Amino acid sequence: TERLDIGESTALRTYRAQPLLYDEVTEEATCYDNDYNSDTVCYDIEQSEIGKHIQVVANAAVGFLHYPNWPISALRGFASALYCAGEEVDLAALGFAHEVPACTPKPIGEGWSPGLLYYYAGKSAVLSGDYANGIDLLKKAVERQPEDPTAWIGIASAYQGWTGEQDSPEAVAALDIADSLTEDLIRTSRDGNLASTYHNQALIHELRGEWDQAALAYGKAADRFSNQQAAAYNSLVQQASAARRAGEYQIARDALRTARQLDWFAPWAYLEHAQLASEGAESEFAARFWLSNAETVAPEEPYVHIAIADICAKWERYACAERAFAGAADLYSQSGWLQSRIGDFYQPETPPQAHQSWQLAADHYERAVELRPNDPLMHERYGFALYSLGRLEEAVDQYRFALDLAHVDSLPSRLYCNLAVLEREANLHDAAEASEAKCRESETDIR
Repeated sequence: TERLDIGESTALRTYRAQPLLYDEVTEEATCYDNDYNSDTVCYDIEQSEIGKHIQVVANAAVGFLHYPNWPISALRGFASALYCAGEEVDLAALGFAHEVPACTPKPIGEGWSPGLLYYYAGKSAVLSGDYANGIDLLKKAVERQPEDPTAWIGIASAYQGWTGEQDSPEAVAALDIADSLTEDLIRTSRDGNLASTYHNQALIHELRGEWDQAALAYGKAADRFSNQQAAAYNSLVQQASAARRAGEYQIARDALRTARQLDWFAPWAYLEHAQLASEGAESEFAARFWLSNAETVAPEEPYVHIAIADICAKWERYACAERAFAGAADLYSQSGWLQSRIGDFYQPETPPQAHQSWQLAADHYERAVELRPNDPLMHERYGFALYSLGRLEEAVDQYRFALDLAHVDSLPSRLYCNLAVLEREANLHDAAEASEAKCRESETDIR
């Protein structure tokens, strides 16, 4: 999942939701052949067997086109490609029961594996807040490409987002498998193929919160992307992000300087340098300088506006943050994650700031629920806002939705306890007693 927070892991990507094999600079996706050659083109329409199945190619292309910013549309594209390729895809479970692709499902045959399509379908589902289906799809990717660690990394990140716990048992187990596969590849891969493997190793360290080790692995990846400038740029920006979190500010500055030399027209190094400056490693003037550079080179990139909003809010420049969030929402109108972030911005503190309002927060959380209907955290946040507005029965409904969607071993304990309070206040006493019993079973205080 992506580093953005709600279903977009806070430990994978700083500013945008990217697939693990997607290069945000060139806007291209790569995959591995049997020798884990990262230069392999995923879909060779002219020469490969898949070229004979145009509906598969067309739907996969739609998926890749929409993946960076439109996860539900991307999921529809990848799921349709799998369906047309003769795979057993439950379109109804994915929410597309009335959108059956106009094709006759036909197996492609030997020499082609749908593992990559399952991988991106799974990631797209997770990005849209559908953790359960996303993990199932990623596990199918593992079945088709058992030696590739990337799907296990995606599974681990998805469990972290779903449970809200970095060390959930499922995430830990998936990371252990990914780590073992990555170590095997480091021992056996040709040197030219090590760059992507080290990048994967860095992602594993990030998900474990091992920022210093992540920075080291990203540096190894960048050093080996000698003939892939865009990939080296990405690894350098990620190295800087990890080094900043580890408190290694000089390593972060050096990585960003090299990244800027590789590509002056990509905004990500500027955004990361602004983040570095805003944390006190440099001056506020420097942070503004780097933000200005990012906005100049990529004025239509929503994550530039999101970064500006976050940093302005950190400086308590709330009018600036409000403008930036509005600009991001205009550019990224179908992002439930962003709507939730804006809801957080408006959620009143104690004491509340002048810009904060439960009604504004509820409006954005409601939109987030519409865009991410399978994400339990969206329903929980909207429910809490409704409770704060005195709309108790509606709040109860949202908490019940959250319980239905939550991971069975994690969130329900908290949700049952809070639901019991809501049901009691809404005079739903029988239901409250049942929820309180569930709460007591988990030995969690009612909050």
